[in-house]
Amino acid sequence: MKFDFKFIMDRLVNLIIKPQEEWGKIKGETSSVNSLFLNYAIFLAAVPAIAGFIGYSIIGFSFGTVSYRVPVGRSFLWMIFQYIFALAGAFILGLIIDALATSFDSKKELVDSLKVAVYASSISWAFGILMIVPGLRLISALASLYALYIMFLGLREIKTPGKDKEVGYFVVTIIVAIVIFVILGYLTTLIAFGGGFRPGMLR
Repeated sequence: MKFDFKFIMDRLVNLIIKPQEEWGKIKGETSSVNSLFLNYAIFLAAVPAIAGFIGYSIIGFSFGTVSYRVPVGRSFLWMIFQYIFALAGAFILGLIIDALATSFDSKKELVDSLKVAVYASSISWAFGILMIVPGLRLISALASLYALYIMFLGLREIKTPGKDKEVGYFVVTIIVAIVIFVILGYLTTLIAFGGGFRPGMLR
């Protein structure tokens, strides 16, 4: 495991402000499943989990004029599973991208597919820091939509599908990915909160 803060921040910033150029650089890099996850994903996937824990249990959130804080035990459980499922989701997304490749005139190559999944997901993870402030959670969710554009560019640059199949590859990947992430999100809430917030869970 290697933590390189400069590399992580440079990659994030470059993906956000000049994604086309950064994907070209990523394409030429020699990577592995281990390096993608142990040197990059495991650090960034923790951002929304930790920020959410602080936001839910320390800062709290409001329903109308009433403020609540989730008990630390439940929020901590949510944080753990949010983190685990974020990493699992990125890996599953990579598998989906790879499984669909040949249907869109692309080549099956798991590491390349995981490059797209991990680096695109990292944009959402980075924006997850906004979960620390209750009023910014919606902005965080909306800002994370930018990750979809980053993913589209990554699919086009890294997976090089047929020119007339780029949009189709992206759309099918997103549809399947949404189903996966909705399921993982529901499981996280179910495990931590029994399926949703109830008055007895809050303080």
